[in-house]
Amino acid sequence: ILLIVNFFKKKLRTYYNSIRNSVSKLNSYLQEQLSGYDIVQLYLREEKNYKAFSKENNIYKKANMGSIAFDSLLYSIMDASSSIIIGLVIWFSFSNFIDGSVTLGLLVAFIDYIRKFFQPLKELSSKFAILQAALAALENIFDSFSINTKIQAGSHIPEGKLETVRFNKISFAYPGFEDKQILNDISFEVKPNEVVAIVGPTGGGKSSISKLLSLLYTNYQGEILYGDKELREFDLNGFRSQISIVTQDIEIFTNTVEFNISLGDPRITLEECKSAAKLVGIHQYLKNLPLGYQTKLSSGSHGLSSGQAQLISFARALARNAPIVVLDEATAAVDSLSEKLIQEATKTILKNKTVLVIAHRLSTIQHANQIIALKNGSIVEKGNHQELLKKDGYYAKLFQMQFSHI
Repeated sequence: ILLIVNFFKKKLRTYYNSIRNSVSKLNSYLQEQLSGYDIVQLYLREEKNYKAFSKENNIYKKANMGSIAFDSLLYSIMDASSSIIIGLVIWFSFSNFIDGSVTLGLLVAFIDYIRKFFQPLKELSSKFAILQAALAALENIFDSFSINTKIQAGSHIPEGKLETVRFNKISFAYPGFEDKQILNDISFEVKPNEVVAIVGPTGGGKSSISKLLSLLYTNYQGEILYGDKELREFDLNGFRSQISIVTQDIEIFTNTVEFNISLGDPRITLEECKSAAKLVGIHQYLKNLPLGYQTKLSSGSHGLSSGQAQLISFARALARNAPIVVLDEATAAVDSLSEKLIQEATKTILKNKTVLVIAHRLSTIQHANQIIALKNGSIVEKGNHQELLKKDGYYAKLFQMQFSHI
């Protein structure tokens, strides 16, 4: 019985792990297809995607069928074992019963013992599959709990004043891809009241710089200094409170317009939310919503255009009023007129900040105090717009490519 149970335990655990993995893949695939249904339809992928779903669904079906088969088989074996052993006891005791050494009462008692012995085993076997399913689920839960994502940071609390940000010989590779360096020996500084822009091709490492400055990763080589302190010496939440960031990935939360600008920070009032929205040119639109700034938006289908969602994201960063501002393709989804309004409106606010701008559109960073041209994770040029054009180097070629059609 022990050997049989051990065999079935291994088989059922394998099937239930397969079921868990299949469910995860099916849910992920469904979410992708439903959120990208317009692309699926435009590129005529319905039939192919249906076949891909059916293939994964069949794996899920086979795993379920296998688990049901082994579950049923285990109970049947236990039930059969009980009957076989009762039969063996009767057969073994028959000759002894004939000569009188075994009484009928003793035989009945032993048959009853065997039934009582197997009854809990049969009950356990009927719940054995449920137990294995639960253990397979627990394995996934404990695997998730065992992931250590805690960022190593210090305890120093920033004072909240403007400081120079210095990148000193920074090299970086994402965890798990240590053989592929994203940044190679990067050194530059962003002084208070200055705007430093980073330009370069896609995949050059521009956004990785903003992630390091936000302390999303701390496994870099070299030093990132804020004032005279290394970033990893700061308290994580304390330092992040010093940064306002607008990324190219727009995130709208299922909550009111006011919440999406203030993110629930009690220090940011409704009037400050409105002022930030006015600066980026979206106040009039938000005011005319059914409930104004109390109108509830929803994640995903939030009822806003990409440009409007990005303007809210920009207003969110301005309302925070942090000393460091990082704009990672902040105007990627807005039109040229809105982009110009944002640039003009935020000039006053950005005067008293330490500003890092990451841009593809070179028209947005011509006013920067310093422009850093990045290629393959290395700095190839530094200088302001006019200086770099005079050099007629890498930046000048990028600029000419973007504006040659005008």
